Amino acid sequence: IILLSATGLRNKEIAKQVNVDRKNVGRWRRRFLDRLDFINDLARRQDYKNCSKAIKEVLSDKKRTGRPKKFSKEDHDSVTAVACSNPASYDYPISSWSVRSIAMVLAKLKILPDISKSSIQRILQRNQLRPHKLRYWIHSPEKHQDPQSFIQKARECSSLLKSAEDLYEKGVQIISIDEKPGISILKPVYPDLFPLPGRVDRKREMFYERRGTIDLIQGVNVAMGDLFTPYLNAHHKEKDFVKALSQCLDEQLELTPEDEIIVICDNFSTHFSEGVVRLVCEYLKMDTASLGVKNHSGILKNKKTRARFLSDPGHKIRFVYTPKHASWLNPVEVYFSILQRRLLKGLLVEQVKELEEIIFKFFKWYNEKLKQLEQKITLDSPVN
Repeated sequence: IILLSATGLRNKEIAKQVNVDRKNVGRWRRRFLDRLDFINDLARRQDYKNCSKAIKEVLSDKKRTGRPKKFSKEDHDSVTAVACSNPASYDYPISSWSVRSIAMVLAKLKILPDISKSSIQRILQRNQLRPHKLRYWIHSPEKHQDPQSFIQKARECSSLLKSAEDLYEKGVQIISIDEKPGISILKPVYPDLFPLPGRVDRKREMFYERRGTIDLIQGVNVAMGDLFTPYLNAHHKEKDFVKALSQCLDEQLELTPEDEIIVICDNFSTHFSEGVVRLVCEYLKMDTASLGVKNHSGILKNKKTRARFLSDPGHKIRFVYTPKHASWLNPVEVYFSILQRRLLKGLLVEQVKELEEIIFKFFKWYNEKLKQLEQKITLDSPVN
């Protein structure tokens, strides 16, 4: 408004351009003219800092009185304190708070007997509180029981993942492996209803027939992103993990027979088992007579001695274990998430054999798509 006024335009023309009422244009011009002499005086003295400050003050909205605050900071704190507490402490037979139940407690305690549900809702929103929501989380006991061990393991895993591509160039292959147990085969009694315009998606009918479960053990080359052939079985016992691991090692050594291999996995008992130790000895061509007897002596004596042997940095094949309950450090979990969202979430099958075929088909499709992406990146990248 002020800049257009300086060009000589009339109030009516300015109002049309800035899309405000003509009276508002006149009001702002008068306010600016009342202080114009003072602003010009500051400009003549080259006091540009105070000149800018004066212009901002005259062109700012005046403070408005508005309705006084109904609830004090202490009232806000009272609502927050109730929302962050356990309902059982107030003898309420509920497991989580609602806006109504918070209002009832505040009235019962005679703190805010007249507060409305909408006021409580606004206070909760201001403090980013949603006490009715429930979200599962998990912590690593090792982080509290042995923090130094947790930090050391987490750093080792993170360092390997960060430098996976550099290690690959140096002849070090990183394999991530884990189990995805209990993939259920649930056949709905009625067929799915797919979404239509104007109709809410009622995809799946609630009744189903249970047709069994299957366990998946999957390995992935971290640097390249390639999946090894999935191992599917009705269970994931020690011998199953040994077979799946052997399958991954064979596929990797077939491609890079001279390379060192680092296996990242979690702390599941089968990953420290006697079978795994004997398998590694077989690949390292070591004498198994020196392994000792399980639960009695030697390398096989207990979990710690087996883990120490498998983690030996002097071996061509060695294991790196994530901290307990820290699966987010195991890259294969990313693939399990993709598998769950892209395939298993809405899958309809009737037999275990059919599920196995579909998982193998998805595995091949995933690797092919990955190779296509790598080729595209190579073609699109500028030549050094």
